[in-house]
Amino acid sequence: MSEKFPRSTFIEESKIQGHSDDFIRLTLEYIDRLEHNGLPVIFSLKHLGTILDIDVKVLKEYTQNRDRYYGRFKLRKKGAVTGKLEFQTHN
Repeated sequence: MSEKFPRSTFIEESKIQGHSDDFIRLTLEYIDRLEHNGLPVIFSLKHLGTILDIDVKVLKEYTQNRDRYYGRFKLRKKGAVTGKLEFQTHN
């Protein structure tokens, strides 16, 4: 994700919603750490849906019914007697 989080919009909306300056500062520090580490800024399932342009109901369906959408399989680790790795794939 190459787009930066819209800081000014976040600050304006946070003030409108009555969040304290401390809340805003701490959240911006958290955002900075995520971006510094190349991680996306996602605060909720609704926020993720907005980013991906997917209805939040669809995301909830995926997360609440994983077995319907993902398959699982195990592979024996090379050279291991009992160790196995488990993988999950999208159906």
